[in-house]
Amino acid sequence: MKYGTPLSDASGYGRPLDLLGVVVDREVAGAGEHGRSDLWRREDQYNPWIFEESAHEAPTKPRSPPLMPGHTIRLHRVFKAPPERVYRAFLEPEALVRWMAPYGFTAAVHSIDARVGGGYKMSFTNFGTGSTHSFGGTYTELVPNELIRYTDAFDDPNLPGEMAMTVSFKKVMCGTELTIEQAGVPEAIPAEMCYLGWQESLEQLARLVEPEIPDGALRLNRARIAALQYFVRPIRDFSEFRDQVAGLVHTAADYDCDLLVFPEYFTVQLLTLGDIRRPMDEQIRDLSRRVPDYLEVFESLSRSCGIHIVAGSIATPDPGDAETVYNDSYFFASDGTHSLQGKLNMTRFEKDVWRVSPRDTLRIFETPFGRVAITICYDVEFPEVCRAAAQAGAVILVVPSYTDDRQGFVRVRYCAQARAIENQMFVVNAGTVGSLPSVPAVSLNYGQASILTPSDFPFARDGVLAEGIPNQETMVIGEVALDVLRRNRAHGTVRPLLDSKTMKTPRIEPVALPVAGSAPSPPRPQRPRRRIVIRNAAPEHFKGIAEIASLIYPDITPWSDEYLESHLNVFPQGQIVAIEQRTGLVVGVCSGLVIDWDKQPDTSTWNALTAGGMYTNHDPINGSTLFAADVMVRPGFQGSGIGRRLYDRGRFDLARQLGLWRIVAGSRLRGYHRFAESMSAEEYVVEVVNGRLNDPTLSFQLHLGFRVTGVVSGYFGGDPESRGWAAVIEWLNDEVAGPDDHLRGDPRFAPEK
Repeated sequence: MKYGTPLSDASGYGRPLDLLGVVVDREVAGAGEHGRSDLWRREDQYNPWIFEESAHEAPTKPRSPPLMPGHTIRLHRVFKAPPERVYRAFLEPEALVRWMAPYGFTAAVHSIDARVGGGYKMSFTNFGTGSTHSFGGTYTELVPNELIRYTDAFDDPNLPGEMAMTVSFKKVMCGTELTIEQAGVPEAIPAEMCYLGWQESLEQLARLVEPEIPDGALRLNRARIAALQYFVRPIRDFSEFRDQVAGLVHTAADYDCDLLVFPEYFTVQLLTLGDIRRPMDEQIRDLSRRVPDYLEVFESLSRSCGIHIVAGSIATPDPGDAETVYNDSYFFASDGTHSLQGKLNMTRFEKDVWRVSPRDTLRIFETPFGRVAITICYDVEFPEVCRAAAQAGAVILVVPSYTDDRQGFVRVRYCAQARAIENQMFVVNAGTVGSLPSVPAVSLNYGQASILTPSDFPFARDGVLAEGIPNQETMVIGEVALDVLRRNRAHGTVRPLLDSKTMKTPRIEPVALPVAGSAPSPPRPQRPRRRIVIRNAAPEHFKGIAEIASLIYPDITPWSDEYLESHLNVFPQGQIVAIEQRTGLVVGVCSGLVIDWDKQPDTSTWNALTAGGMYTNHDPINGSTLFAADVMVRPGFQGSGIGRRLYDRGRFDLARQLGLWRIVAGSRLRGYHRFAESMSAEEYVVEVVNGRLNDPTLSFQLHLGFRVTGVVSGYFGGDPESRGWAAVIEWLNDEVAGPDDHLRGDPRFAPEK
């Protein structure tokens, strides 16, 4: 099955490779001492593949692909997945269409008979031009989970001949070593196009086979949410209402949203189908008779579009008393099933004029993207309700609202923002816009939909992920990171939800303040201001760096200039210092190197990962991981934010600038010695991850957005504080990593729900 892609259908692949972000050595034969070009890689990201090409016989040493077409292509990659899973991905049609086609193409499996002598037929379609090319072949050898051999030929007569494909799967310590040989590639297809296509497909294969998703576990770590600014307009019949709703649901589904939220009482536009001259309480009861039609519309749309919908709210009659109505919000799952949440607190207008009754139950809805609670409009102004939802595990609070002026809108919006902060949860507010001038009680609307977040480093600036322009018909869409939220609840700058469980109600003590001016205010003490600058390290900083290392690690051999000079020589961008500007004193240091983490054994020590501290194993060509070797702050300056600034400049900013996939570090468990006799290191880390214990180093790093992926012994030798134990921690660069990357990791060290 492929490669390459026919030139006539390659679209973007037909451009010079330099324009695609790939640098090719134009003089392959003289590209280095061993004939290999060290430039065969993407400039903007890690290239984890090893490529070989030969014209007539296998080379004795690896070579970079030449620019002219060759007869044989060889590829190699290691996947963090068992061989049986990677093997299945090459034979199951549902898997093949997910990963086989390169970027910009869709795949179709027309037939497949995965047995020796059986065949397959596939096609790729250029999504931009619509052109299609097909290919197929016969399976000649199948060894389950070890080997697949098959033939491959294009149906295009301009690409004659038959290719021989050999795919081998080898179980290794960290997963599966995959080797692919494609022999007999047509002369019309340049080797570069084969490599580029395979590179993209194998990246998609990794996203398919590597995530570990236990059955019944939380399916999504991210959810895409749409909140409506719904335009309330007069209608002539129910079909107009249905069509307006259907258009919005289909739009949200086209944007691949997981959840769509309608506003409170958006159904009042159905009042224009009745006698609008009658008292409003009678009209509301007429509206409640539309519930069966309303349910039918949303059941059908949620099922057909495969999307969860909070369908605003509608007046709902009490089954035992037609005069009693509730303001209910119905929550439809993607299969069309539904439940409801009633409004708990009525406004004076609802209670006195519309005669709507309150419900008395707060429901928590289990969804594939976590627990969801609904507080309808006025309910969000009651912190006790929302705190109860958060303590019951809700991570998303949905607030459908209907407000007729800016004052009412602001009450809902500001309270919704407060609920997001104090409960560390995402809050989704949908509102109505437009007008019904013929219905006096609902003639005006003021609305602005929004998706709100907690206010902390991992979240949107100002706590607003997305918001619309007030009073315009629109759909606001944002993607929330639920795994980040769970970590923030345990390790945020502040933890109001967690701390509320131990908060004691304070007693009230009235105090009579003295009359102004009766007593002078004491002078405020003045502290000298420290101005700290962060910059790249230089030889003149070596003495200060060595002093800090000796203060932090008094038992180690003092760091020499030769030792520190080695760091600068191999990776100057990764060596950062913090300087007190007034005195020139080095008060902090941050150092690291780029490594190929996938090739490191799980039991690697600090010395092994840093080549004895000399960093000579720095590997910017094959590495996609910034290994955070050291961060130290001079005693007396700790706790003043220097560590955070060093992480920003020497870790996060650096990883983004270099396009690295992640940062990995060994977090020295400085507090473990106090608990070593009562619990294992793994148990200690679990307690720290869930915020029940505080470790001076690990808790700080978790707060910065790292997560624990493992625990290793002997990492720091005979360190008495950690007893040699360290937590392996990881930070993913969202500019490179995808949503599936967040699903990976050791579930033992995930924060408890």
